[in-house]
Amino acid sequence: MATASTNPADDIRQQVDSLRFKINGLHDQANLKSAIDRFTDLDSLIQNFPIRISRLRQQNYVFDPLLEKTAASWSSHWSTQKPSIQAQISIQSSRLQSYLQSLEIRFNSFAGSPAASAVQMMNSELSQFEDQCTSTANAIDEMFADIKNDIDKFNQQLADLEYSMDRAETASFGFLPTESMMMAVKAVWCKNGKEEKSDPEGVLFLTDQRILFEQNEDVATKKVLFVTTETKKVQQLLFEVPVFSVSDAEGSKLGLFKNIDMLKLSLASGSFSDQATLHLFNQSSEEWQKIIIKAKNHEFDSNRVVPLDQAVVEKTKSAPTKCPQCGGAITQPVLRGMDTITCEFCGAVIRL
Repeated sequence: MATASTNPADDIRQQVDSLRFKINGLHDQANLKSAIDRFTDLDSLIQNFPIRISRLRQQNYVFDPLLEKTAASWSSHWSTQKPSIQAQISIQSSRLQSYLQSLEIRFNSFAGSPAASAVQMMNSELSQFEDQCTSTANAIDEMFADIKNDIDKFNQQLADLEYSMDRAETASFGFLPTESMMMAVKAVWCKNGKEEKSDPEGVLFLTDQRILFEQNEDVATKKVLFVTTETKKVQQLLFEVPVFSVSDAEGSKLGLFKNIDMLKLSLASGSFSDQATLHLFNQSSEEWQKIIIKAKNHEFDSNRVVPLDQAVVEKTKSAPTKCPQCGGAITQPVLRGMDTITCEFCGAVIRL
């Protein structure tokens, strides 16, 4: 079956239009826009570190006095690298823009129906120029690649702390007067040890004295043909245990790609359960394992910007072990900052 022949002149015009579109799209690349955006983002990130750390302190994050020093160190280090990177961006973008301008002049000189060979040559040159823009942008990126990797890690550390302190401010429960927030993470409490759809979703909190899980999610209240049509917000504390009641913490990776972080807590006798298993999101369960063990061993007590009130510490240590009213043994945990405890035998309120 015969097909209509292509008009050579129409084909050339289509190729010329394609070249014009390609040239217009190369302006951002010649300006090194992507590299400049990454450079600017990194610069803004470093400049904002002190502000973010100051807000964390205002939210009563009292640990890691090195945060401020680390931010200052990165700022100083960046200030020595920044001028040379800016100079290279200016030099290389000027060079690329100049060459692109020469290509545009040649392209604009096409009149009527240019020769197919000229169009093909221009297309080849534009492709080579595009590769040159990409390689130049990559070379600029390499100039701050090492510091960016380290800055990204520090930024993630701050982001995790910001999430934690923000969740603490909106928690449905209260904290003890001298209790200090350490970390929080989005989590699902796997009540039977394995995650099920009905398991509560919320936030796992770690303070220097307790581990707490708060359910915080929208729960379906009405379904039509298995489709949720009505929900209600549920925010409530489901469990809490003193840090010293954690006999063991084990972080592990599950799933085909080992990307599911699971944290298993073994709890001492007298706790609400002998174990608690949680699926953590966006944070490492192995890091949580480490920080929980350190909190239990009081390793963070010397890593504070605000020292512990030793009078309160001694008050906790000297808490009675027997009820002065009935003589019953006091077995409930006494945490720093508590003013009273209640005898579980006679109900007497004992002031500490």
